[in-house]
Amino acid sequence: MAINQMAYDGFLRVALESVLSSRFVHLMSDVDLHVPHHANLARCVWAYGYSEWQSLDARPISVGWDWCVVADRNGKLALERDGALRSNVMLVDRRGRDFGWLESLEVLETVIDVLPWREQVWHRMPSPSPA
Repeated sequence: MAINQMAYDGFLRVALESVLSSRFVHLMSDVDLHVPHHANLARCVWAYGYSEWQSLDARPISVGWDWCVVADRNGKLALERDGALRSNVMLVDRRGRDFGWLESLEVLETVIDVLPWREQVWHRMPSPSPA
């Protein structure tokens, strides 16, 4: 099977090995001025936003997710993914069979967890203003 194969349903079929060897670059991250409907208001303490990344492959893999600023037990601010991952990828096994949508998202979440997305977001984050 080719590294990236587009099906009639719009998904890019990609073998897990190809995703793991892909190099992802940051496209954009920003603060969302409107609280997303799925946001966990009990967890998120200051800001919400989103981040979008893309692979440098001939047929790029796209991944995006929402994030929020949370406070740990010591009151230190941190970024966490919030809500479902968005992507154009359906992972396939060695025979070309789909992993399934939920399984693909779960695997892709582990891939994005190693991206330096938190650093990219903090770099673009406005400073909190005192109340």
